[in-house]
Amino acid sequence: MEEFTVDALGEWEGEGGAPAKSEAGSSPTPPTTNAAGAVLPHTPLGALMGFYPVTACRWLVRISLLVLTYLILAQGGVKTWFYRRHALL
Repeated sequence: MEEFTVDALGEWEGEGGAPAKSEAGSSPTPPTTNAAGAVLPHTPLGALMGFYPVTACRWLVRISLLVLTYLILAQGGVKTWFYRRHALL
């Protein structure tokens, strides 16, 4: 049985400092997973699973709402609170 440690960056290391390898093989990369998620609703399998394609207008509205919510919460709320709390403003 091989022992594993976690280095300062949170990466797993096996014996001799070599990166640990998964026994089951590698997992899908994020671009592969994203591509599968984008294509799946347009396939018969996606319809069988209850997925449906999102129209371009609806996609644009959803992304805009996400960005706007982020800007309001992170930039307007949390950052202002942090800088005022630590007397940096």
